[in-house]
Order: sequence, then structure tokens, then C-alpha cells
Amino acid sequence: MKNVQVTFASGKQILDAYWGFLANGGLVLPSSADLVVGDAVELQVVLESQRREWRFHGVVVKRPPSHDWVDVAYISFDPGQPHDLLLSAAWAEAEHTAARRSVRHPCDLSVRYAPTEIVSGVGAEGSATLLGRLMNVSESGALLRAGILFPVGTELAVEIEGLQVRAQVAWRLDPPGMLMGLAFGQDGIQTAIDDGGRKRLAQLLDRLSEPSSIRVSLLS
Repeated sequence: MKNVQVTFASGKQILDAYWGFLANGGLVLPSSADLVVGDAVELQVVLESQRREWRFHGVVVKRPPSHDWVDVAYISFDPGQPHDLLLSAAWAEAEHTAARRSVRHPCDLSVRYAPTEIVSGVGAEGSATLLGRLMNVSESGALLRAGILFPVGTELAVEIEGLQVRAQVAWRLDPPGMLMGLAFGQDGIQTAIDDGGRKRLAQLLDRLSEPSSIRVSLLS
């Protein structure tokens, strides 16, 4: 395994380098000639503006032909790496909000979502709802890979395996990332989960904590 260290001056630089086409996330980094496709790497990411660092395991999946003006490597994170914490810190700096520190359970689940004002009175199978993929989830929030993004602060109705919740868009990553960070029960937005729903959510999180439940998917 090769050790790679990269330092970003700001959260915006991390967002610019983030590679959202993979479910597990990744980074497009300036590269040295000794990195080749297939190399396993231990990546140390330093954010100078916050004096924080993260470590990820991943693999080099793409090395375009180098030119005098550019030489980059595409690194895909291994399943289960806390890349959402990296994104949360980067967005917190850009939007001047508090970063989330809890680790979520990685997953790849089909969900339905839409702004609550649109789906009011519309069932889960209603034509107003949109399809997305849930990349991770916890009691307090989730990461949604979506074909249609909504502005930060939008209240969404989300159905996760029959469980109905309300969430607020905490941050979004525009194309090519197409990701939204969702917060449950924050800033006055209450989760629409009764006691039975909370039990089902706990059961879902227990199942997702098993390594066999982690699956990798590519954006189509």
C-alpha cells in the first residue's frame, strides 16, 4: 500500500477535488509518476484552514495521460470510509455552519423523496415523488445521491424502506457529484417517526452495520 498525503488550503478546494461519481466517494488529486491504476493507497487529507486531517484507504482507478500542465490521479475510497465527514467539514466552512462529526452507516438503498410542500396529500407511490439512492444513514441524517437537487434549507419528505421521515437539505454537491446531505430533526424540522418507526430505523441501522450489507454502485 502506498502512502499519499495531500493538503488543501480551504474547504472549497476539497469540494472542487471531490469525485462524486462513485457511491463511496473519491478525490481527483495532483499525482506523482509512481502511482498507477490498481495501486492501493492510504490517503492522508489535511485541511489547513481548520487544522484537521482525515485518513482514507482507497485505490487508484484512473490515470489520464499526463501533460506538461496537468498530471492527476483518480482515487476511489474503499467502502465504509467516512468521506461524508470530509464533505461535511468542507461544506461547513463554505457555508459557515457547524460540521457533523458522527459516523453514519454506509449503504446503497433506493428511496423516494420530494419537497414536503409538493407531496402533501400524495402517497409514497405518487407521481410527485422522485427516486434516489441513499449512500449512508444514521439517527440524525443521511447522504442522498439524487438526480434532482434542491436548495439548502428545503424540507423534504423521504421514504426509506417504508419508513417515512422529514429532513432538511443541509448541503448539496452540484454536478458531477449530485449529492445532498440531509439532516433529521434539526433547525426546527421534526422527523415524522413514531415509536414503531424509530424501532424500524434502529433495526435498519443494525442491519447496515454488518459488513455484508455494504455494496458499491456507480452513477449511471
